Amino acid sequence: MNEEIAMYYVLITIVLLCGYLRILMKVQENTLSKEKVHSISIILIIFYCLITFPFLIVVRKIIDPQRIAILFVGLSSLTGIVVWLYKVAKNYKETNKTMLVAFFVYMLMVGYVTIFSRDTSFRSDVVLDLGSIRKVIHTHSFDDITHMLLNIVMFIPLGFLLPCINREQFGSFIYSLVFALMLSAFIETTQMAFQIGLCDFEDLVANTFGAILGWAAFQVFRKYRKS
Repeated sequence: MNEEIAMYYVLITIVLLCGYLRILMKVQENTLSKEKVHSISIILIIFYCLITFPFLIVVRKIIDPQRIAILFVGLSSLTGIVVWLYKVAKNYKETNKTMLVAFFVYMLMVGYVTIFSRDTSFRSDVVLDLGSIRKVIHTHSFDDITHMLLNIVMFIPLGFLLPCINREQFGSFIYSLVFALMLSAFIETTQMAFQIGLCDFEDLVANTFGAILGWAAFQVFRKYRKS
């Protein structure tokens, strides 16, 4: 199996893992006993493995891995974002309205930079290797470093604003991680579908890392305010 095919399978596995983490979060929300949560978590991860690995085997035999990966990523990320909007609407009274407005302004800015301001000069392609990251590590390429830093910085506000909107609902590390993966995946697949950019796995990694930094910054800010 070459590196590109392996990356398709990794991408599919990540999407399925996001689904598992979301189910686990729901279990934690509705279960008071920690012992029950641990037991259910073990059952869920076993169930996840039993579903995932046979699915990947079937995909390899009957379906083009690239198409199924992009289909999975696009539909899953879009569904996740819609579910998040539903949760915001459902718990609107408990949200920080100022932070919610700031979040939507931020989302509009991200949408403009990554989608609406681009022309259709790109080919419809998927880049699932880690060539740019290797260049950053080994050759310190200025262009690659700048591109990666911009992708990281762009998602730092996401990780910071999510818990600001509603810390109880959206403040956990797992929630920020999953939401960042979904939003970045939606952007990447949209860019590829409309030929306004490449669907780049490295961008997804950089975006998610930026959101993690934003979440960490919120935790530091929260502790600083308490002290």
